[in-house]
Amino acid sequence: MTKKEFAHEVAHYCKVIGELLDDNNIKMAKEMLEALAEGARKELIDES
Repeated sequence: MTKKEFAHEVAHYCKVIGELLDDNNIKMAKEMLEALAEGARKELIDES
């Protein structure tokens, strides 16, 4: 995945997480944040 693709994915996750928080769906927002963090870790590993 390119940096640009990853940035688009992060932006999408942030938008969805914001919507979940607006709806007080804290559990799902937390799960999305964890998935985003895991994706970032994988990207860093793949990059090195």
